[in-house]
Amino acid sequence: MNFTNILESIPVVGYVFLGLFILASIVQIVLAALEKEIARRYEKAFLIPLLTVFVIVSIPTHPLVYVALITAWIGDILVAIPSKKAFACGAFFFLACHLLNTFEVLLVLCNMNVPAMVVVIVVLTYLVVYVVGFIFYFRKIAKSTLEGLGMSVYYSALYLLIPSFAYAIALVGQFVYLGIIGYVFFIISDTLIIIFKYVKEVRRKHVYIMSTYLVAQLLIALGYVLTYIALGL
Repeated sequence: MNFTNILESIPVVGYVFLGLFILASIVQIVLAALEKEIARRYEKAFLIPLLTVFVIVSIPTHPLVYVALITAWIGDILVAIPSKKAFACGAFFFLACHLLNTFEVLLVLCNMNVPAMVVVIVVLTYLVVYVVGFIFYFRKIAKSTLEGLGMSVYYSALYLLIPSFAYAIALVGQFVYLGIIGYVFFIISDTLIIIFKYVKEVRRKHVYIMSTYLVAQLLIALGYVLTYIALGL
C-alpha cells in the first residue's frame, strides 16, 4: 500500500480530530508562553482526548494504543494538580502508558515471529537501566530512597521503548521510526521535568515541556496509525 492509499484509508473524522489536536496544541504552547497557567491547565485536559479519537477511528482494532493515550490523559490531569500525591499518581499513570506501549510493540514483534531472545534482551535492558539509573543518578537527586526507586522504575520503562521500537523498525519497517522519534521527544520532555524540578527552575518551563511532549504523543500515534494501515492490521 503506497502512502497516498494509506492517507485515503484514514476516515475524514480522523483528520478532523487530528487537526483539532494540532490546533489545541498550538493554543497550549501560546498559553504557556504567556504564562496563563490556570487557562493552560484547563486547556491541557482537552489535548490527548482529541488525539485518542483520531487513533480510535483510524485503527479501532488496537485497543492498547488508545488505552495508553487514555492513561497519559489521566496522568496529564493529575500532574497539573498542585499536590505531591497527585503528581506521584500522575507519574504512575504515565508509567502505565509506557508499559502499554511496550506491550503493544512486543505484540507486533510476536506477530512477526520475533525470536524469544529479543524479548529476553528487552527485559534485561529494563533491569540494567533500572539498576544503573538508581545507583548513579536517581538516588542522588531524589528526596528519599522510595522516591529514587520510583523514578528509576518510571524512567527505565520510558527508556525501554527505544530498543523495543528499534527491534520493530528492523523487523516491521513501515512508519515505526516515527514511534522511536516520538519517544526520543518523550525522554527529552521528562528529562526537562527532572531538571526544572530538581536542578533549576526557569520561567515558561511549560513551553519546553509541553512542546516536546505533544510532538512525542503525535509522532507515536502517527507511527502506530500509518504502520497498521500499511500492514492491513
